[in-house]
Amino acid sequence: MPASVKERRFAVIAVGAFSFLAAVIRIPVTFNGGLWADEGFFLSVVQMPSWSAMLEFLRFHESHPPLFYVVMRAWISLAGPGDAAVRALPLMIGLAIAASLAAATRTP
Repeated sequence: MPASVKERRFAVIAVGAFSFLAAVIRIPVTFNGGLWADEGFFLSVVQMPSWSAMLEFLRFHESHPPLFYVVMRAWISLAGPGDAAVRALPLMIGLAIAASLAAATRTP
């Protein structure tokens, strides 16, 4: 049985509220304080002189797939290497995940 207009409206409002709450919590936490040691190491890998040097390093020193390294390197080439730019990508990904999770958990 299809959801009524009222139920759909409530679901949209609930997802929006959940996403807003996630942003209110994440934004101050993300932009206050410096980089942690593991973040600094991650950025040193991402900012290696060439793509091949980065991928070669990851091949021998990282057990995880290189997707986030590749995405972050591309992001830095667009947004710049500043702390705010570097932290913005994971923030946006986290907020998108929160909204997706909220939308996925609602019942049809």
